[in-house]
Amino acid sequence: MPQPPLPGRRRFLGRLLAWAGCLAGLRAWPGAAASPAPRRVLPPGTSAVTLVDDNPAHLDIRHLELTPAELRGVMGRRDSPVSAQDFRLAVEGLVERPLRIDYAALTALPAVERRVLLVCPGTFSFLALWKGVRLVEILERAGRRPGARFVDIATRPDAYGGRVERFPLAEVAEDRLLLAWAIDDAPLPEPHGFPLRLVAEDRYGNVWVKYVEFLRVVG
Repeated sequence: MPQPPLPGRRRFLGRLLAWAGCLAGLRAWPGAAASPAPRRVLPPGTSAVTLVDDNPAHLDIRHLELTPAELRGVMGRRDSPVSAQDFRLAVEGLVERPLRIDYAALTALPAVERRVLLVCPGTFSFLALWKGVRLVEILERAGRRPGARFVDIATRPDAYGGRVERFPLAEVAEDRLLLAWAIDDAPLPEPHGFPLRLVAEDRYGNVWVKYVEFLRVVG
């Protein structure tokens, strides 16, 4: 039997609690905005390296040209040596099928290429063509167990001291997160995260984890 509508006061309180929950979630997402902003179309001739003070989520980059390799900025540790032969991507946690994927198998998966702007605010920015596998596809292969809500994307312990960034699975489903192994048709250089890094479209560079080796699905 259908339930009667909430009285006005109860309906208002219910909506208020829902809005509060959404805002709390947004505060937990680095780079997320409370409401979508209209994208500013960058005119032809704009250089991507001049966008260090812009939010990538607010820019329409269709006219931008790729940034030459010598102008691509990089921050933090500039090397984390690991051979492609020794690399394994582990997918674990609240998944139906834990995975360990070697480099050859990973790069044999269906790949996509995306022009994505990387902005480290006030420091550097550049546009590159990134190639890799969609994060949503990897997690679909692993399956999702009840209670799963987030994925932790982590480096190995000796890279960046075991860097971890957490993303809601709802955001993963939007398909703007890429695990990239190539940049501009060449393997990732070590300073940029070889053998695997996260490319997070419309996010600031502080969450683009380099040297990714672990995906942990958590509640």
